[in-house]
Amino acid sequence: MSLMYCFGAICGDGATYIEQSPSPTYVLWFSSHDRPFADKLYTTWKEEGYNPYLYPRFEKHTFRWIVKVKNKELYGKYQQFRNNLNLSSLAEKEVLDFIRGFFDAEGYITENVAGIVNTDKAILEQLQTFLRNHGVNGNILRGQRAGDPVCVHGVKGVRRKDMWVLNIYRDRKDFSKLLCMEA
Repeated sequence: MSLMYCFGAICGDGATYIEQSPSPTYVLWFSSHDRPFADKLYTTWKEEGYNPYLYPRFEKHTFRWIVKVKNKELYGKYQQFRNNLNLSSLAEKEVLDFIRGFFDAEGYITENVAGIVNTDKAILEQLQTFLRNHGVNGNILRGQRAGDPVCVHGVKGVRRKDMWVLNIYRDRKDFSKLLCMEA
């Protein structure tokens, strides 16, 4: 995997922030139920020359694996990438690594459909274009709307943003092959 895999995961379901005490610390953070996925992120950051942390944490009524990297240069690279996200400007291998990370963070696959869920419709549109150019067709549909009630890990709340889903039905097996996943 590559840095683009990690950027895909962070774009999918991660976070970045700056800790202010005692001096600014720049953090990229990811939380997952899935230990193998957390291990993959940890190993990729490590192979890229960063010093990640991997630790268990009980949060929001559930057990999670946290992967965290504190690095100002990496934080800057990610912010520049995210603020100017343009998958068509990347090499194909980088785009595929990005999609793999994004899918591992936000995707699902069943017997009938492969799907990717996110609040950022623009990212899903870029993924849809790349996949279409590789013979994989999918549709973007609105899932839950902002304001809809939600219950996450037993905690009730209200969705803050619209949720979008890129569904791939007929070409699900081609999608799996493209990303080198089992169909």
